[in-house]
Amino acid sequence: MGLNIKYLIPFGTMISPLLISSYLIFDSFFNGHIKGIVYLFGAIIASFLGVIARPSLGSITPAISWNGKTDVCNMFGFGDQYNKYSSPDFNTLFLSFTMLYVVLNMFLLGTYNFLTLLMFMLLIAVNCFYRIKLYCSHGPDILAGLLFGSILGIVWFFLVKFVQDNNKMDLLYFQDDKSTKKKCKVSRTKFKCFPKKKF
Repeated sequence: MGLNIKYLIPFGTMISPLLISSYLIFDSFFNGHIKGIVYLFGAIIASFLGVIARPSLGSITPAISWNGKTDVCNMFGFGDQYNKYSSPDFNTLFLSFTMLYVVLNMFLLGTYNFLTLLMFMLLIAVNCFYRIKLYCSHGPDILAGLLFGSILGIVWFFLVKFVQDNNKMDLLYFQDDKSTKKKCKVSRTKFKCFPKKKF
């Protein structure tokens, strides 16, 4: 049985929160900083707030009325009292939180990485398509996820930026690290010649 792109792309979008957070955590460990830990802490808070808001918004997952199952939609289980609701959409909330938190700093500093921005936008668009196609969420649930995630991402970003600026720490992505880079200048060099030693 070979890999089928028809199933691989939806599966990838469903587990994208796990893939992105794992990448950022490993990046922190390998590069010796705590940016990924700070990000993950905010993502967990945002996800928790999104999940506990679900019953009050009351949008039932479309898959329940379609086939009674929501397993594919809820790869990150929150218990039946939360899994039966789909607004705000978890994946969309997580991805929009991540995009705003990660890329906002580059816009403030003017250090643009359009490839990263394009990657996040494409991932969110594909995620939205498959969440609706697989009956995981309604359109308004997706919009609620985008709104919740964006607002929480902006709030977390500015909270971390405040801590970073007051404590001279490096906590955000796409930092302006011009001050920390070593500057090299070509200076006058002198060459001395020494006679070869004879053996």
